[in-house]
Amino acid sequence: MINEKLKMIKSIYHVNCILQVGSFSDNDLDLFVFSDDIKEYTREVIKENDCHYDISYISIPILKQGIKEKWPFLVNSLKSYQVLYHKDNQVLDLLKVINCLKPEKLNQEDINYYRFFINEELEALNRRLMQPESCFLCYSLFNETLIIFYKLNQLFIPKAKKIIAGISKIDDKLAEMCYDFILENIIERKMAILNQIIDYVFKPFGGRLTEWKKGKFPLK
Repeated sequence: MINEKLKMIKSIYHVNCILQVGSFSDNDLDLFVFSDDIKEYTREVIKENDCHYDISYISIPILKQGIKEKWPFLVNSLKSYQVLYHKDNQVLDLLKVINCLKPEKLNQEDINYYRFFINEELEALNRRLMQPESCFLCYSLFNETLIIFYKLNQLFIPKAKKIIAGISKIDDKLAEMCYDFILENIIERKMAILNQIIDYVFKPFGGRLTEWKKGKFPLK
């Protein structure tokens, strides 16, 4: 099945390399096809013979541009892969630098903004705790906190479905608190865990910021 798909792709394009990325499932295939016949990033999502294909078509110049500009989707997608076909090592040599890439480091102003922003959101949530939307807001703040964790620690932000899995690889304690939060059904206990998560994430950066002294304020 996969061999037939690869033959079809190679019959259409002058292919340099084909990689399988993602979960490496037999019936759910995420592929990257590298060919200089491609003039712009192209995506194809189809189902054929009970197999779901999500195929990204990309040229080597576009790959080089994505690496240079540190495109998050490209970096996250190509951190792990299986080589299904390669004509030479041009693409594979370029991919060696991907695991060394990091997003730009936050400056102190941005760090202080996130410390203040999270505290403001948490206090607002505490005031609405018994309202019908409190559970939704709790999950929203949980998600915001985890995204900020990635930013504070100079990590590329993965897709939503991989955010906690990514944390599991780098911080066992935070991952355990995340699963405790998800599994807890009582809103008061959920909030207590969320407080612990926020304090844990921001402690290395000075903790929550409860006031913003008069001065420049980032517009986010």
